[in-house]
Amino acid sequence: MSAVATWLGTDALGLRHPPDLRLLLPAITAWLTALGALSTPPRAAWTFAAVAGCVAVGVYAWIRPTGETVALTVVAALVCAATVAAVTGVHVSREAGSAAARTADLEREAEFEAVVREDPRSRSGTPRPGRAEWVIGSRTAWVRVDGREHASRARVVVLASDARWRGLLPGQSFRARGVFLPTEDDPLTSALVLVRGPPEQVTEPSGLQSLAGRVRAGLRQAASALPQPERGLLPALVVGDVSLLREETAEDFRATGMSHLLTVSGDILCWPVYSLA
Repeated sequence: MSAVATWLGTDALGLRHPPDLRLLLPAITAWLTALGALSTPPRAAWTFAAVAGCVAVGVYAWIRPTGETVALTVVAALVCAATVAAVTGVHVSREAGSAAARTADLEREAEFEAVVREDPRSRSGTPRPGRAEWVIGSRTAWVRVDGREHASRARVVVLASDARWRGLLPGQSFRARGVFLPTEDDPLTSALVLVRGPPEQVTEPSGLQSLAGRVRAGLRQAASALPQPERGLLPALVVGDVSLLREETAEDFRATGMSHLLTVSGDILCWPVYSLA
């Protein structure tokens, strides 16, 4: 037993003792803080971060002489909360203040250049004529409105119809023109962009991305012989490719809190946002 535990990287003697739960409080605090910071203005998140940091210093100085373990646990939770709140506030502020977000607030059409962040995926829901069928997570480089070009490193989601969007790989840049619309439930995304037509001035993918694309395509082809839901689950679980995953299966994973198994980025959680008609 000791040899097995040592091989697994666990001290054999520790198996006889109760688990150390001191990191449970910081972990829970960090997750709750992230949820709260995403639903509040950045200024509120930064104020909370400052208060939590000051409280952490006070707790450490006040409780440590009498209970170091308790003090360190509480301080760790407060420091994690302060860090998460500050970082989340920075990301939310950056997206909300970007040129892409300002254009989306006006629901304007604009030309833009962006870099693909993830493999294009088919849109959930029932296909029908005139409906955008591809979802492409991207990050803009600039947005041109009324002839003026504004630098904008913002996260956007492109909704496109042309089949040529399907072949894009992460890391490729492109230019397009589309209508910028605000996002309602995703503060870390600046805009949804409705695009008609193909991408323009597409750059070549890197060698590594080309290789990764061939591997994913080969796995999709191999999985095509399987019935559903196995056909969509195999690429999703192995490489995070959810392009063949049925919406019912994705919804089951979301309902059970297991969507992290399908893709490291977790973007599958945002599918309902992109299912709008």
